[in-house]
Amino acid sequence: VEPHIFDITPTVKLYWMQPVPDETTRIEFHFDAGTIRGNRKIAGFVNSLLLSGTADKTSTQINQELDGLGSYLDQEIAQELAIVSLYCLKENVEKAVAILVNAIQEVAFHEHEISDMLREKKQQFLVSSEKVSVLVRRAFQKQLFSNSENYNRQLELSDLEDVSVLDLKRFHKEFYVQGLRKVIVVGDVEPAYIDRLIDTVGAWSKPGICEFEKDFINIPGRLHIEKKDAVQTAIRMGIPLFNKTHEDFLDFQILQTI
Repeated sequence: VEPHIFDITPTVKLYWMQPVPDETTRIEFHFDAGTIRGNRKIAGFVNSLLLSGTADKTSTQINQELDGLGSYLDQEIAQELAIVSLYCLKENVEKAVAILVNAIQEVAFHEHEISDMLREKKQQFLVSSEKVSVLVRRAFQKQLFSNSENYNRQLELSDLEDVSVLDLKRFHKEFYVQGLRKVIVVGDVEPAYIDRLIDTVGAWSKPGICEFEKDFINIPGRLHIEKKDAVQTAIRMGIPLFNKTHEDFLDFQILQTI
């Protein structure tokens, strides 16, 4: 099944997968707001605060409005992008998207929301730092991207001590309000709505193309981390391989799963 492709700009596309045999709809907004962008660990903080409230609405009100429409959100962030996904019935998609777009566009970064976010992340950091799976993932990432300060970034407890509201707002403006890379619509919505959606989020489009680092230097070999009193062992293995455009990518995913 091939998607319908629409040009939001010459470099930003909307992909519409229309043939869905029920009333559900998913809309994904892909932003150039991954963890390699900005300074320090600011990307993760902004992503966590996207729905933290505007000048007119609290985070609770925003979530209640979305819940009232039977919709829910999923947010994820990786090294090279951040994705906000909306799930709802197609009859409510326009109202739900309007609420979401306003929440992202007008996020206010209230001091109390920032404090709550940092307190929660500190607790998560302390808990996760005791997990062998987290320790091995962090060590593996440093080995894999040994020559890249951006790609081997690791959140440290000290990063959670002093976060500037101005830095949050700058990152939000550059990588969200001006950082949209792609939109994906899955659902049998009205064709006219696709045009309205493009009009709604078109101003977010990232100017130009996204630039990424290449030529990573890996440190091959074995690394052993001793975790005192650990009751489990975590093992991570990997090797640099081809990307998603390679003809064997899907076959390799199946092989890796097996």
